[in-house]
Amino acid sequence: MPKIKIEVNKFDILMGARFCPLFCPVSRAISREIGGYCRVSSNLVFDLKGIKLFKLPKEVIKFIDDFDKGKEVEPITFELEVNDSAN
Repeated sequence: MPKIKIEVNKFDILMGARFCPLFCPVSRAISREIGGYCRVSSNLVFDLKGIKLFKLPKEVIKFIDDFDKGKEVEPITFELEVNDSAN
């Protein structure tokens, strides 16, 4: 499977919305990289066309959980595997 590099920066964290699958910091960073909006669930990411399915690494799931709980988080960079089917 192809991979894309995702960089969640300080601006993503500042502008991100807690408990919001469309506008959390991770969703903002992925959307920027893929050139379209996406929705982040507990461990998966879907682009809004429903074409691609991404599985989040464990450290990113923890980042989202910490962010949603109001904990201070730092920028994070990770690789995201891309599956070209929505299965």
